[in-house]
Amino acid sequence: CALPIYYADVRSDSNFFVVECFNPQQGDISLNGTLDVSDVIIMQRYLHGAVSITENQWKSADMNGDGNVNIYDLALLKRILLNK
Repeated sequence: CALPIYYADVRSDSNFFVVECFNPQQGDISLNGTLDVSDVIIMQRYLHGAVSITENQWKSADMNGDGNVNIYDLALLKRILLNK
């Protein structure tokens, strides 16, 4: 599970938490469930050092799976969006 989501189960009076898994799409850096220009903007800003990203965003941003987030990942993301 890439991004576990924990919340209290309000349907009962138990004290346990329900866990759901949110697995973002590769390239979905904004984690909004879709690939769009916002993902490109976030990656560009990250590569320029203007913003930081979370671990889950970083995993989603590593488009080629080489363990780095760099200009090659940005190029792949742009190519995917242009071919949509």
